[in-house]
Amino acid sequence: MQTCPHCGAEIRIRELRYRGLFDSSRICLACDGCVTVDTGTKYRQALFILVLLIALLLTLLLYFLGAPWLVPALTSYAVAGFIFYRGNRRLFLVPCQKGGTREE
Repeated sequence: MQTCPHCGAEIRIRELRYRGLFDSSRICLACDGCVTVDTGTKYRQALFILVLLIALLLTLLLYFLGAPWLVPALTSYAVAGFIFYRGNRRLFLVPCQKGGTREE
């Protein structure tokens, strides 16, 4: 379970409130401190989206061109699942400033 970098309280990420509609940072329920994910998590999320786009392309090729694209499509989904699993295990919360940037 994650802990708040401000107050140390145990928190569940899905229970945190968002700061705004287009802001990815969240608000701790215990101390109202702003938290966001670390930079490594953001890179893993971008990699995950890239792999899913490749998987979508391979799935379309499988649909239109047939069976030779089955193994690459299945492999891309397996890789996406692995990245998702590993990425969720290595997610860390860091404090952020009011502007949404990370505090050092």
